[in-house]
Order: sequence, then structure tokens, then C-alpha cells
Amino acid sequence: MKKIAYWFLYIFIFTLPWEDMFVVSGLGAVSKISGFLFLVTSLIYIISRGYIYKINIYYLYITIFVFWVTCSFFWSINKPHSFILIFTAFQLFLMFLLMSQIVKQEEVLMNLLQSFVFGGWVSSIGIINSYFSNNNPYNERFSAGAFDPNELGIILVISITVSWYLSLRIKSIFLINVNRVYILLGAFAVFLTGSRTAFLALIASVIYILFLTNFKKGKKIGFLLKIILGFFLLYSILLLVPDTTTERILTTSSELSTGDFNSRQDAWFGGFELIKDNPILGVGIGSFRIALGEKLGLYMVAHNIYISVLGELGLVGFIILLIIIYLIIKKIISLNNANKYFLLTVWIIWFLASLTLTWEYSKITWLLFALVNIYDKMSNVKSNSFDKELK
Repeated sequence: MKKIAYWFLYIFIFTLPWEDMFVVSGLGAVSKISGFLFLVTSLIYIISRGYIYKINIYYLYITIFVFWVTCSFFWSINKPHSFILIFTAFQLFLMFLLMSQIVKQEEVLMNLLQSFVFGGWVSSIGIINSYFSNNNPYNERFSAGAFDPNELGIILVISITVSWYLSLRIKSIFLINVNRVYILLGAFAVFLTGSRTAFLALIASVIYILFLTNFKKGKKIGFLLKIILGFFLLYSILLLVPDTTTERILTTSSELSTGDFNSRQDAWFGGFELIKDNPILGVGIGSFRIALGEKLGLYMVAHNIYISVLGELGLVGFIILLIIIYLIIKKIISLNNANKYFLLTVWIIWFLASLTLTWEYSKITWLLFALVNIYDKMSNVKSNSFDKELK
């Protein structure tokens, strides 16, 4: 049963980067089907083995967060949508718990991460196909299926970071080459999305690749070659990207200093008004858009995790979220350099996404929650292969 649970875990993780590309009629996104099969098989496996791993304080605060999300239903002004999101939060919480319980070996973890990169291949090819078929409903910005280009761009940057990390950890020459080729394909796809946030996140990923994975001295020539090759490839990619998309990406600096990031500022300032009216409890899960519409006539989501949580769950929910983030940082900095720099980069990418996306109930966010717990658990197990530093 254990192997079956692992395989459904890999399939579930594989579908996450392209879940909005294909929808099964009557069932929804492919990831819902694979996720359900993973949940069922994992529960059967854990019950059959007859024990669970120690529950730490990290579990506790995530449990408290989900509990507070549920409580907010009682003062929500949009109860039908609140009920749906509470059900989603419970599913994500269960995903987090089960992944934290069944992933205990490095081989399983590497396969999980590799599955995510393979999923990135699917989305990247979907974006590039949209580019060559001139399917651009986002005004010279390209995506895959029903994906928002900003969200998909961030997912791809995370998968690029994972692919480089894997290329340094795994032994298969074939997979090493697959992962390194994907970095180029994924970077091209990120540029095609025209997402400024994803562009900033890609810079963080490139810094990780160039500066944070050389742990031995005497590699200056190889390091310089990587920089030269990186600039050459970046120039080649930009030659293929449409001019309007390139121009949009290059306005990132001016948007940060003087722009409104496509009117997101309206949602942010409106969110502060909601927070003033409901500072402690918020307006209830899933109610931000309706509350903002009733107050200011702006029917928008928060486009920011922190404003969204403050607006919907109040100061109580926001403090719980900050404690969870603090515990995440604490766990990451206790790891060895190879894993620490990798996870720090991934969470910096997530942080950049959190400033412009409402991602508190995203599968990607909860996958990252689980990964931190898995790495922390493994770091406490004496394993020569896992604790070995990258060379």
C-alpha cells in the first residue's frame, strides 16, 4: 500500500503546475482527481501501518489557523463562498498532514520534487504552444489553459529553482540533463507570461543558481562561464519574446516606484478600509470581495495575502499566519547549506508572489508548508546521504 500511496502522491504533485490546463467535465481540475486518490491511499497506508510521527508546534499553529478560518464562517457576510473555502482549507490541511506523515525518505522527496518539475514541463510547453499559435487573450501575454499568467509564472519560477537543485542532488545523467534543459525552457515560458512579479522571482532564482550553489573553492572559471552563458541565453530568450511583452517586463522598476501594478493598489487601499472597520475578526473567510464591493464599489480580491488575511480573518488570523511564517524561517535556517539556500530561495519566490496574489488557499502554498516540515523532519534523522553537503 505504501508504494501505491507514493505513486499517487507523485501523480498529484505532477498535476499541480498544469492543473488549470485540463478540466474533466463534472469533476473539475485534474489535480482534484489525483489529489483525492492520494488522500484516500495515504490514509489507508497510515491506518494500516498503525502509527503516526510526532506532532510538533508547526502542526499546532497550522491547525489553529484552519480552526480560525472555520470559526470565521459564523461572522462571514458571504456564507456560501465561505463554506466552499472552508472545505478547500480542510482539504489542503489534510494534504499537508498526509505529506508530512508519509514522506520520510530522501528518495521519495527527490521523486516528489522531480514530479513537480515534470509538471512544469507540461505548463511551459503549453505556454510556448500558445505563443506559436498566437493564442494571447491577455494582450501579448501568454498562458496555458485557464491559468492566470501571474500565478503560472510564479509556479514556473519555483519549478526552475527545484530543477537546478535536483540537478545537483540526483545521480541520473539523463535526469540531470532533463532538469538543466528545463531551466532554459521554463525561463522562456516565464518571459512569455509577461508577469512582472514572476520576473522579479526569476531574478531570485538566478541568484540562487549563480551564487548559492558553489560550495567548493577553485570554481571561479566555471562560475564565470555560468555568468557568460546565462547572459547569452537571456539575450537569446529576449529576442524571441514579443516586444510588447518585453516592454511590460522592463517597466517593473517604474511600477514598483510610481505605478499601481494594474490597479491592485485600489484593492490594497480598499482592504485597509475594511481592516479599520473589522480589525479583530475581519469580515470572514471568502468575504473580502463582497465586503469591498459593498463599501467602495470595488469587487476585487485583495491581490495580497497579508491584506486578504487581515481583511477576512482579522488581527487574530494575521498573527497566526505570522507565527507560521516565523516557524518556517526558523526551520529553514537550521538546515544544512544546500537545503537551506534552496528552501530560502523558494520561500523568497513565494513571498514575492504573496505581495500580489491571494494565495493563502493555493495548493502551491500548502505544498511548500509540507516541504518545510519534511525537510525539518529529515534533518533530525541521522542519514549520511541526506545530510551530505553539495560539492
